[in-house]
Amino acid sequence: MAEEPKLIKELVIGYLITKSNLTEEGLSDVEFIHSEPITTGNSVDYSIWALDNQIKLDPDVSVIGLIPAPFPTYEIRSVAPNGQIFVLGYEHPTLKPQDWKEAYEHAMQCKAWYGISKK
Repeated sequence: MAEEPKLIKELVIGYLITKSNLTEEGLSDVEFIHSEPITTGNSVDYSIWALDNQIKLDPDVSVIGLIPAPFPTYEIRSVAPNGQIFVLGYEHPTLKPQDWKEAYEHAMQCKAWYGISKK
């Protein structure tokens, strides 16, 4: 029987809204708006609490503002076999409940999409 995935449930308190400009070959001054969830960083299991709750911004990124998250919104994270922590998804009463074990198994099959290194 497969081992149950370790799930970390973090309360999302808001979103940081940022703007950046991208200049690449074929693109000029393309503006991107991005939202970054801000969590409480209070994992119940402190043995795996290696979560860096700081948001680091590149020099070309500017902050537009902060917006509150609808309560209660939770970010669900898990731990890959290599110890890397990654986001599986979000929980909120208005969203369809997820099967997090199935989501974890999908993440293990699609590691690159979830940003999981193959170490």
